Amino acid sequence: MESASVNTVNNIERPGRYFKKAAGPRVLLREPEICAECNKVFVSLYAIRSCADHQGLEQI
Repeated sequence: MESASVNTVNNIERPGRYFKKAAGPRVLLREPEICAECNKVFVSLYAIRSCADHQGLEQI
């Protein structure tokens, strides 16, 4: 009798593709952003268009 192959999430063969799990959690990197209104530089994940967008952010 032949044994049947079971495809699970961890046992799927995809030719030409190999996915390796990350060693740890993914982290979003913050970058310096310049406010379009006042031209001050802040640390943010997103573009800053007005002074209201950077309330509570770190100024650098």
